[in-house]
Amino acid sequence: MNVKGLIGAIGGGVIGLCLWAAVMYGMQIEVGGLALVVGFLVGVGSVMFGGTGDTAAAVAGLVTLCAVLGGKALGTAMLVEHWAYADAYADIEPDVEAFRDVRGERSMKKFMIERGYTHAESTRDISDEEFERFRDRVAPMLEDMGENGWELDEFKEKSEPAREWVEHVKEETPLLESMFHNADHLDVIFLVLGLGAAVQVCRASESMKTGL
Repeated sequence: MNVKGLIGAIGGGVIGLCLWAAVMYGMQIEVGGLALVVGFLVGVGSVMFGGTGDTAAAVAGLVTLCAVLGGKALGTAMLVEHWAYADAYADIEPDVEAFRDVRGERSMKKFMIERGYTHAESTRDISDEEFERFRDRVAPMLEDMGENGWELDEFKEKSEPAREWVEHVKEETPLLESMFHNADHLDVIFLVLGLGAAVQVCRASESMKTGL
C-alpha cells in the first residue's frame, strides 16, 4: 500500500469521525448504522489515492475502527458537556425568579442558605470570603438572567460559574464508561459491517484492476 492510499484512508476516516460526532450530538442519540458510512468513506478515500489490495483493505479496516471509536468519543464528550449545561440551566432558572426579591446583604445570605449556595445553616456561619464570592460572581449572573432572559446558548457563553461546574462534571464522568454505557449487540454488528465495507471497497477495486 502506498503512502497516498494511507493518507486517503485517514482523510475518509476524519470525515467519518466528524460525521459520527455531529449526528450523535445533533440527534442526541447514537446511530450505529453510521459505521457502514464511515467504512465506505475510508475505503473510497483509500482507493481514490491508489490504495488497493489486501494490505490497503487491512489498513482501511483499522482506520475505520479508529474513526468510529474517535467519533463515539468526540460525540460523547460533546453530549456530556451539553447535558451538564442543560442541567445547570434548569436548576438555576427557579433561582433567577427567587433572586428578584433579594435586597441587601442579609437577604442575600438567606437566599444562599435557602437555595443551597452554601453549606452554612445560618447567616452568621457564612464566611466573608464565601459571601463575597457569591455576591461578585453568582449574583450578577442571576440579575442579568432575570433582566435579559438568557437562553441556554447564552448561559453557556456567559456563565463562568456554570463553566466551572461543567468542567467538574466532565472530570467526574469517565469517558470510556459513558461511550459504551448503552452499547449492545447491534452496535457490534454495525461495527463489523463497517469494517467489512472498508475492506470490500479496497478489495473490489483491486479485483476490477485485475479483471481489466
